[in-house]
Amino acid sequence: MKARKWHKAALLSMIIGSSFAAGAVAADTEILQRVEAYLRPDYVVKLDGVKVDLSTTAPLIYEGSSYLPLKKIGELLGANVNWDAASKTINLTHSVYVKNPINPEYENTVETFTMEYPEVMKVKYLGKEYPLVVDKNYNKNTDYYRLSDLQKMGLDTDGLKKAKEKITGWLYVRKEEADSLWKQKPVMENAYETLVTGETDEYKLEALNDFSPEAASYEKGSTKKVKFLKGTAIVIDASDKPNEYDVLMLHHKYFSYHVKLESYWEDKIIDGAIRRVTMWRIVEYTSKDLQPLCDDLSSCSYNLEEEDA
Repeated sequence: MKARKWHKAALLSMIIGSSFAAGAVAADTEILQRVEAYLRPDYVVKLDGVKVDLSTTAPLIYEGSSYLPLKKIGELLGANVNWDAASKTINLTHSVYVKNPINPEYENTVETFTMEYPEVMKVKYLGKEYPLVVDKNYNKNTDYYRLSDLQKMGLDTDGLKKAKEKITGWLYVRKEEADSLWKQKPVMENAYETLVTGETDEYKLEALNDFSPEAASYEKGSTKKVKFLKGTAIVIDASDKPNEYDVLMLHHKYFSYHVKLESYWEDKIIDGAIRRVTMWRIVEYTSKDLQPLCDDLSSCSYNLEEEDA
């Protein structure tokens, strides 16, 4: 039988592994304690009966106890693990808020509103940066925070009063409600970029970022002189269906689109060689909750080939 190999580790600080910057350890060498520990690549870890891939992270044994990097444990248990170098703190938070089935979100929806000035903010919270859609609503004299973004920060939103946005159907909470949730004061700044959630494929993102449909606009009280306006995407969310997305876009007003992608082959030069790669393009999109400038929707024709109704 092939002999088992044990590997001696220099520092027990390996329990946090490469999850954090090496400089954070080097800066505190005067308080570190050197110990003997062993890596056990032959150990098996199962989560709910399923074997976990530990090809890059072997368990470590010290004084009869087993250790894994906190980041790996966080990934397995659905938590974010972040290192805050300034305070030398390891922050663990739930990566995605789990909805309480006994308390559906819509039961606490107490108001509706129409978005006025939605923008994407970068939020630094508990050692990590998150995107957040914020609508600065002067009519309601408040800022609305998108509920799904708050939940991805691990915030427990049960019991909060919700607000439903009329164009998109998204749920929000008022800033005053959200302020009661923060465990640490967040730092917010404008991202000045499109927020994309649920998609990381570079070629799909390329197609989605190129999405800029033309929207028909009429002068108020007229059915002539159609103007064609290009849109700017503010938020792109992957839907529950593969290769389908919901897009919030600004034309002359805000529009919500549902977009579908399809794949095709294209030859590209990669590392000096021609390779065939899977590319993506938009094959279909539908709009909902359109708000054209004309008063009567029945008089608004969206035939882009005609200038007169």
